[in-house]
Amino acid sequence: MEFSVDINNPELNTIICDSWKDILESAWSCKLEYDTSLDLLSLPFMSETPDKNAMILSLHDDQTKTATINVPSLRSLFRGTFNPGPIANTPPLRYQAICYRFEKAWIDLVSFGKLPVPRDQEMYDYYYALRRRPDGQATDLMHKALWQIWAFLAGTFPISEAEYTSIMTRLIHSASTFRTSLTSQNMYYSIAEGYKSLS
Repeated sequence: MEFSVDINNPELNTIICDSWKDILESAWSCKLEYDTSLDLLSLPFMSETPDKNAMILSLHDDQTKTATINVPSLRSLFRGTFNPGPIANTPPLRYQAICYRFEKAWIDLVSFGKLPVPRDQEMYDYYYALRRRPDGQATDLMHKALWQIWAFLAGTFPISEAEYTSIMTRLIHSASTFRTSLTSQNMYYSIAEGYKSLS
């Protein structure tokens, strides 16, 4: 997905919802500022943890602080009934923030060598599976990572199931534009280069 994002724009930061905030403060015996940015948190994706529903969070500046949050399902995190309908090529700022963090999270995992560079067809299939069956069985580590990224975002941004479906539909369309063959890997390299220019 191509759009301009100012990563220093305060509107792209959001508060941690009360449930996440309470869990993390209890686990880490610390006080989190209510306007804590998502950028202060990370998902290590411990590959030795086979259960995709066990989401491990840590603080970027203190990797000794970790918390495992058992998420029963993505659907349990959806809030509200708002239906945005189809999302245009240039999404509203709120959806840009969600898409940015979703894509940047898996791009970073690949860039840091935690996941292999995926084929465009694979990403299309992952996205399609996540839209069709949000809580379906994870087929591999990338599928698990994508599910956990969404669990993290859905527990941070108030998002309805209809909004999730619309965002995934837009991401599926985006994935299809990168696919030039069954083995092409344009999506990762194009998005990674784009995000590199923002930093």
